[in-house]
Amino acid sequence: MEEVISKRVREMMEDVTLKLVPEVTQTIIDLTLDRIEKIVREVVPDIAEKAIQEEIKRLQKGEKD
Repeated sequence: MEEVISKRVREMMEDVTLKLVPEVTQTIIDLTLDRIEKIVREVVPDIAEKAIQEEIKRLQKGEKD
């Protein structure tokens, strides 16, 4: 009897694991991508602005690549 219960519990845990792991993984991926996109939206414009300003200054000085 104990062996039957143990086997069934193991099967149930496998079923739960097979169902939940992909869902949890996808949730983590979605949250990570959302956070990365937010950071990029906050950081990239500042970096781009600085790079453009430096390029304008370089061009105004008549420097070449």
